[in-house]
Amino acid sequence: MFSLNRSAFLNNPASISGSFPDKHRRILPTRVAVAGSSNRDKSNGIKEKSKTFLVKPLDDFFMGLMSSIPRGYSLLRDPHHNKGLAFSEKERNSHYLRGLLPPTVISQELQVKKMLHNIRQYQVPLQKYMAMMDLQERNQKLFYKLLIDNVEELLPIVYTPTVGEACQKYGSIYSRPQGVFISLKDKGKVLECLPVTIDVGTNNEKLLDDEFYIGLRQKRAIGQEYAELLHEFMTAVKQNYGERILIQFEDFANHNAFDLLEKYGTTHLVFNDDIQAGTGIAELIALEISKQTNMPLEETRKKIWLVDSKGLIVSSRLESLQHFKKPWAHEHEPVKELVDAVNV
Repeated sequence: MFSLNRSAFLNNPASISGSFPDKHRRILPTRVAVAGSSNRDKSNGIKEKSKTFLVKPLDDFFMGLMSSIPRGYSLLRDPHHNKGLAFSEKERNSHYLRGLLPPTVISQELQVKKMLHNIRQYQVPLQKYMAMMDLQERNQKLFYKLLIDNVEELLPIVYTPTVGEACQKYGSIYSRPQGVFISLKDKGKVLECLPVTIDVGTNNEKLLDDEFYIGLRQKRAIGQEYAELLHEFMTAVKQNYGERILIQFEDFANHNAFDLLEKYGTTHLVFNDDIQAGTGIAELIALEISKQTNMPLEETRKKIWLVDSKGLIVSSRLESLQHFKKPWAHEHEPVKELVDAVNV
């Protein structure tokens, strides 16, 4: 999951460079390398090209940054800057909001109280999730304030367990896109965009027959076709964002997840939450205990017990365990329920 595009800010005509008059610019020559189809620079393809550079003082630079913030109706449609009725009288004047909002100014604290009251009117968790996502698309400041002030109540709504149902019904509750989507139809053009989800089709017949399904309506790609798309992405993301870009794999099928970690673990900075977060954190704890007590790592691991979907991880299950769980399989009788495992 990524949210930065290094060129979008500089190339956006409404960004900093677009906010200064031409008289404050200086035209300077710059050398531009023209790459061939093999992506290698051609020595005879270097040519001179003019490029615009800003030469304004630093304070004017930040004034230009301020002027790039949208105004009027566009501001109210921008979730990053919109504050709804929390805009002060001064802000309403300076941002041309007069006549676009009811006259009352409401503090963010009162907005939080009102929104929480509205969300509590819903009885179904998915409806509460949709209300929160709608708020995020309108007013991110209020969304995060509401979430921070009511973590225990709202985190289960915007994350586990409700987010699982939201993923299953994504096509039905879809309202506004966030990020960029990559599908098999984008193969060969991955470098041009920044993905949040990679769509290679689905084998779920219910989704394929659903007239409201918004994903790629075809059987799931496997084998070489799947591998080529993923490899293009892995190459493009590092080429675009550098060697130190962290790539997190989320909710990949186990067989694909292990293959990807094995294939790219030595060439890319990769992490799979579903595989590495549990045992990975356990390993870090064991290493720290070993470091502080001078106890062998094998012994410190024995002090840490793990539970999976089938219960306590014990040595009698060793043959059926995935390889990353095996170091944590200890001698004990099987225990299925979490509460019983804790009491043991």
